[in-house]
Amino acid sequence: MSFKQFFEIIETLEPKTKEAFLHLADEVSKLNNIEKLSRKVENLDENINQLNLTVQSLIELQKGIIKSLSELTEAQKKSEERITKLEQAIQELTEAQKKSEERITKLEQAIQELTETQKKSEERFAKLEQAIQELTETQKKSEQRFAKLEQAIQELTEAQKKSEQRFAKIELTIQMLIDAQRKTEEELREFKKTTEENFRKVWESINILNKNQKRFNKQLGGITHTIGYMLENYAYKYLPVILKNEFEIEIKGQLKRDFIQFDKLHYEEINILGEGTKNGRKIIIIGESKSQLKKKDIEKFLQKLEKIKTFYKDYELFPLLLTHMVINPFVREFAKEKGIHIFYSYQFNFSL
Repeated sequence: MSFKQFFEIIETLEPKTKEAFLHLADEVSKLNNIEKLSRKVENLDENINQLNLTVQSLIELQKGIIKSLSELTEAQKKSEERITKLEQAIQELTEAQKKSEERITKLEQAIQELTETQKKSEERFAKLEQAIQELTETQKKSEQRFAKLEQAIQELTEAQKKSEQRFAKIELTIQMLIDAQRKTEEELREFKKTTEENFRKVWESINILNKNQKRFNKQLGGITHTIGYMLENYAYKYLPVILKNEFEIEIKGQLKRDFIQFDKLHYEEINILGEGTKNGRKIIIIGESKSQLKKKDIEKFLQKLEKIKTFYKDYELFPLLLTHMVINPFVREFAKEKGIHIFYSYQFNFSL
């Protein structure tokens, strides 16, 4: 093969490969033994032709990949997710291409080393042959990788089609959910309307019950006062006898319902009030009546007694409480501890 034919073959190579071989040719031309180098180049002709065929196959393969990528780009427009996956595929292809360029760079470095060690031409050409052989094997591996890449792209395309079907199903499901939500909102509005009407009726009933309860409480209060007055009236009649027989207290005059006026602005109503004597000591009878006697009634009565003590300084107080019953035995014990006497309605032959 002549140098002219050699350079015509080089013109068909990729730019970087072409540049590397031109650089090699330039360096080789500087060698003193050109004929010997030419024979070596002719020996490499077959490998170069094979490399050229491999590169041509790679170019065709890349064209096919570019076509597949164009079709995939159209599919990417349908969803952001497909675009992202396609970009990842392109990125992987770009990285594979970069690896090919790195391998070509390694070839340039091998050629550069061959130029720098021109004195050992036999070794350099042996290394070049080895490098070309490795490059050929690498290209074969690249073809395998590109084949796998084509398969991956095909699988990705099929996956995108399935994704489109899933998106269609999702859109249908979302529409069904929207319709169901609208129906639910309508039912909630109707339920709210019905609930508000029911609450209005309930509050009206509660207001009526409150009014009735107030009337009942008022009537019950009147009945309670009436019973209390009746209990006090019986006490006015029977209590003097009980006090005389059980406590040796002689009542002066009558027991009565009256007021104790402390000054022009303050007074206390006393349910049972009267004077008496016991063994020459002056006694003042102070009493109240409760239908059911509770501890808090006793505590209020004790507060009232504290004020009355200041008014009757020269008298000995005889506090008492009238009741039909105590709510528990602790009330009776509490009254006893405080020195308060309890009298029950059955002691007065009381009846309604």
